[in-house]
Amino acid sequence: RTVCKLISEFGRRGELERAFAVFLWTMRGSSRPNVFHFNAMLSACGRWKRLPLALSLLRCMREMQLKPDVFTFSSLVQTCAKEREGRMAISLFREMEQEGIAPNTVVYNNVLVACARAELFGQAIYFFWRMKEEGIPPDLVSYSAIISSLASRKDLSSALLVLKEIRGQGLRPDKLIYTNLLHAAQTSRRPHKAMEIYELMLDDGLEPDAVVFSCLIGAWGR
Repeated sequence: RTVCKLISEFGRRGELERAFAVFLWTMRGSSRPNVFHFNAMLSACGRWKRLPLALSLLRCMREMQLKPDVFTFSSLVQTCAKEREGRMAISLFREMEQEGIAPNTVVYNNVLVACARAELFGQAIYFFWRMKEEGIPPDLVSYSAIISSLASRKDLSSALLVLKEIRGQGLRPDKLIYTNLLHAAQTSRRPHKAMEIYELMLDDGLEPDAVVFSCLIGAWGR
């Protein structure tokens, strides 16, 4: 536990070299790292966008016959999301399933974000609906990613249905969700819908910023 805490602390501070040095220390002599040591190092890789190192760590785990767990894959997919590597995120998700590891909300969210950032919007939509079919409840991260994907496809109608679902779940949409909706209204040339979205945003107690006003002006000006 002490070693994991050291790796995690160095990772949190951005001192990856020191985190990796501690990790390598676990391989000295007759000792060997366990899954928790690998996961701590993978978490550090995710925080600081070190996908090549993260993938090398996964290969090393397999060579040492250590079985990755859901946290292992969650960290790997999160790293993919931060580096906009959507296809790699999907590949890792498939690999996780093949090993009989059930994805949770965090894993799905990371895949959704990775696909959205990599502009794999169709894949993001697929994973969102699959998540729901498997009975895994979406949270605001899930909803934000899918609305971003729908907005990028100029599918305002579907995005507004997702907003309705969010409210039906008793969740409060955040500014990012509203900004994505306004962007969809702008690109779809729906100024009246943009104003409706803006009013809902104000009703939720969120303060507009320059990006919000830019979307509103753009919706009316196109």
